[in-house]
Amino acid sequence: MSQVTSLVTGAAGFLGSHTVEALLAKGHKVVALDLPGTSFEANLGPVLANPALTTVARDLMSIPADDSFFAGIDYIFHCAGIPDHIASMKTPEPYIQANVAAVVRVLEAARAHAIKKVVYPSSAAVYGTAVPPTREDHPINPDNPYALTKWMGEEVCRHWSKVFGVGTVSFRVFNGYGPRSAISGPVGFFLKRKKAGEPLTVTGDGSQTRDFIYVSDIVDALIAGALSDRSGEVYNLATGKPESVKHLAELVGGDIAFIPPRPEPPVILADVSKLKTELGWEPKVSLAEGIARMVALQS
Repeated sequence: MSQVTSLVTGAAGFLGSHTVEALLAKGHKVVALDLPGTSFEANLGPVLANPALTTVARDLMSIPADDSFFAGIDYIFHCAGIPDHIASMKTPEPYIQANVAAVVRVLEAARAHAIKKVVYPSSAAVYGTAVPPTREDHPINPDNPYALTKWMGEEVCRHWSKVFGVGTVSFRVFNGYGPRSAISGPVGFFLKRKKAGEPLTVTGDGSQTRDFIYVSDIVDALIAGALSDRSGEVYNLATGKPESVKHLAELVGGDIAFIPPRPEPPVILADVSKLKTELGWEPKVSLAEGIARMVALQS
């Protein structure tokens, strides 16, 4: 049996780099694609010498769907995109190109080369302010261009599955975190302040809860989706176990400063029963363990 080959777009980023590492550990050949000028060394340094890894610095949109670059690929993990919802309010147009047109390019490549599955990490942001625990059939109500483009990415995946028979699976990731993640979000924000010796600022009394999920659990789900017989499906990707922001701050450690509350959902919580039932997935890393790993990396 020939070795499985997976293409990871956005491979030098947070989620992409962890996906590359996990696929290599499972014995896949991996083609890691990211933009020209990107440093693969920063996030993929430890695996760059792996003979099963090929790094490619090219703009995905410069590669035609029928190009031989995609020949021999079994799975595509499309981790590329622009993630910043705040910036999307200022300059929305680039998000259409990066978060929608690029998905179509990947799907057309999959159609042209009979690729088995395209895995698309979406975002819980597609729900807007949602009723918890949020199921996949909850109304979609994106409240910024970033969220809108992630939903549009899901829709084109579903369409290409239904109309063209392209294998796809999408995941609405909730509060993902882990090594190499961006500073945005409460985990990155608290760790940055801890490293700077500053108090961890918690809004209100910190009782608001979020559904934090560690990156290795995210990647496990992505791979399970790729290898499954499911297609055209979308799954919530979270733990289904709410944790308070105050508890998160306590796990990070250090002085905590409470500041006035701001408008924000009191609870963000996913229903992950569909993911568990259909893909046999379970989260393995508790918030306490995940934060301990990240704090250890900083010390």
